[in-house]
Amino acid sequence: MATRDIIKLIGGVLKAVSTQAAATPKLEVPYRSIDFDGGCPYDDLFPEARHLPPPGAHTLGVAISGGGTRSAAAALGQLRGLHANGWLGRVRYLSAVSGGAWAATPFTFTGTDLAIFLGQPRPPGEILDDATLQATGGEACLGHSIADSGLTGPGLRAALPQIVNKVVDRIGEENEALGAALKTALEALGPDDDQSEIYSSIIGRLFIDPHVADGGRRLFTWTDATRAEARRLNPQLADADFVVVPAGRPFLILGGTIIEHRPLLTYPNLIPVEYTPYYVTVRQRFGRNLGGILVSSYGYDTSEVTPRNESTAAVQTRSAKKRFTLHDVVGSTGAAPQLFFYVSDKIPDKIRGIPAGVFPEFDHWTVRDGEAHGLPTPVPHGDGGFLDNLGMMPLLARGVTRIIAFINSKGPYKENHDLMALFGLSDRHDTNGDKRHNLVFADGRRRYDELIADFDARVGRGTTVMHCGKSYQVVGNDRYGIRPYGDVTVCWIYNHPVEGWIGDLADTELARRLPVTRDGELVKQRDAAGQEIDFDPRFERFPWYNTFGEAKPRVMDLKPEQVNLLAHLSCWTVTNDASRTELLAQIGDAL
Repeated sequence: MATRDIIKLIGGVLKAVSTQAAATPKLEVPYRSIDFDGGCPYDDLFPEARHLPPPGAHTLGVAISGGGTRSAAAALGQLRGLHANGWLGRVRYLSAVSGGAWAATPFTFTGTDLAIFLGQPRPPGEILDDATLQATGGEACLGHSIADSGLTGPGLRAALPQIVNKVVDRIGEENEALGAALKTALEALGPDDDQSEIYSSIIGRLFIDPHVADGGRRLFTWTDATRAEARRLNPQLADADFVVVPAGRPFLILGGTIIEHRPLLTYPNLIPVEYTPYYVTVRQRFGRNLGGILVSSYGYDTSEVTPRNESTAAVQTRSAKKRFTLHDVVGSTGAAPQLFFYVSDKIPDKIRGIPAGVFPEFDHWTVRDGEAHGLPTPVPHGDGGFLDNLGMMPLLARGVTRIIAFINSKGPYKENHDLMALFGLSDRHDTNGDKRHNLVFADGRRRYDELIADFDARVGRGTTVMHCGKSYQVVGNDRYGIRPYGDVTVCWIYNHPVEGWIGDLADTELARRLPVTRDGELVKQRDAAGQEIDFDPRFERFPWYNTFGEAKPRVMDLKPEQVNLLAHLSCWTVTNDASRTELLAQIGDAL
């Protein structure tokens, strides 16, 4: 792509950002100053508990991991499968990160009938041919958004993916030209325009706008009651200024990461932040200016804070154009490339910091002893996967005792540091994030080894790669605000080739050209004579599609058949008779 074309593409995004509808600059917002270490009561930490239906003996949570459009496609199938099983109505909490959140957020807020939005299960015996795989069901369907990850309108298609692709993958002379082009485009911003809206605008237009009317303009909140409270405090707002979650959906929690730079530190301090329809929170206190706060979702990313009392504050939005919307949320939770631009030694000095500036930055404030505190400038808010890419921490913080954890990763489970870290077996910290503080399960080595052994056995049998670990003991984790408790069952389901499913595909030519695994690697199948069978080039990495760049030259797209095949597999992992029976046996007391 020529430099002039890059400028044109970026310019289209900047135009979209700068033409947002004007927001109300001043707001009155509920907040709560919290002190996790000071023994803050559960209902103060998690105020949704007062309004959710009373829990039974056990609560059910679902966690969906990160992984770009790969995870979004897998999450589509997983939500479809839970819906087909009739279980979604029993899920109390839905926790998602990054690409998983790109599916979970529109699922939570869409008013479209879920049978249409999620699509229908299709067992392998009904996958007949390419025509079956290429139908995405129209614009009301989530699968269409994942398969059509390009933006409508002049100049918006693939703008930021081109930036990420060229900066990350092709460091060198071309990147210097790109850096200059990006800088030129950013200079076109007006004094009230915000370059940190660019990435969020792109992601929001892909995954929110087709399913949530005016999702990039309207504020969002949880229920009709929370909207009424917001309007009582802010009579200048109307019902139409808010997106509200339809009744019957699980309570959504999305993971993000505050990237705090400190002098003399070569690696930033990464702080977990949770976005929910009801509030945004950082439970732990990190110094005087960060954390220990819970603020209504529509009041985040604001400044000039004046506490009215212990529960309400007057705030001001950053500009007349800036509201905190679902675009911001999906942009932050899925800003996977962001940390790379801050810590990698591969970025030329000439463009260091320029690409990072297109990713989300929000104003964060807190209240200590009745006084407001905050940082002088907006702080980067990045991908939740920088810390907890499996989405487990919000569920454990809320004491959930029955969990289905969908791990939509790329690559062998024995090399998955996100999983190892939960058992205290990884100290990785690099451009992908920091896993050094993620220990949450006691007796980690034994429990991890039994999980891996079960995965191995199921791969050998050609069945769903699943392990239901019972009686986990959760250890306290101050960074994530988790208190110790026990009697936890987690059913881990890993994104993995399943030879039994492949063998049942009605499209036998496709079936023989899909990868299988040997020793954790994707390999070609062999014919009766022992000769290798060439991959179908569309599926040579199935189901471990690249997080970015699977359908080059586009960075974020998957082809319709790639989306559908993965969604069909991931749906089947929870709807086939054996999986369904086992899940009912292990967590049926929460269903």
